[in-house]
Amino acid sequence: AVCCAVTGLLCLAAGGSLFDPGIEAWARYAWLAATTVAGSWAVLVAGKVWEHRVGDPWQRRFVMAGVGLVLGAAAFGLGEYLMLDRIAVAGESETSQFISRLPGMAVNLALFTLLFGLLRWWRLADPVRKTRLSLWGTGLCVVVAALLSAAAETDPFWPSMIALVISVAVQVAAPRLEASDRAIASRLPVA
Repeated sequence: AVCCAVTGLLCLAAGGSLFDPGIEAWARYAWLAATTVAGSWAVLVAGKVWEHRVGDPWQRRFVMAGVGLVLGAAAFGLGEYLMLDRIAVAGESETSQFISRLPGMAVNLALFTLLFGLLRWWRLADPVRKTRLSLWGTGLCVVVAALLSAAAETDPFWPSMIALVISVAVQVAAPRLEASDRAIASRLPVA
């Protein structure tokens, strides 16, 4: 959570909103922090469950896509609650306002589902990974998020920042074995 909060502040600074005195900047920060904490915990829990187990990567991707779907719905709901980028027009009925937000919700759900389903997030939490913080793994998460955003014709900044913060937070928070311990762990029988 601390890593998400600090990295989220850096993302807010990169987006130019850190020194904005408006409430929307801090609402966006709260949204980013809450979304990334939830996403980081989801990846850490899945990584812990799959730790020391050989499993089918496609089954894991399917589970992670489900995690992404739930996280996308939660992020959309939180964004609506915080009134981020509200497009409701005065005089419209509540039903037409809901329908006008459906494409945004569908894009959000698809973006999170694909982001979590395409990448092997559980490897970032693997205790036998070679480095504490993989710049390659982090960069790949950011690039995939940007490409998915471009394909959805949305602004790639915030999805890329979500992927960046979750990737960094998972790697920093997940335990990692040193080289000697990794050698011993590699000889253990797989459960």
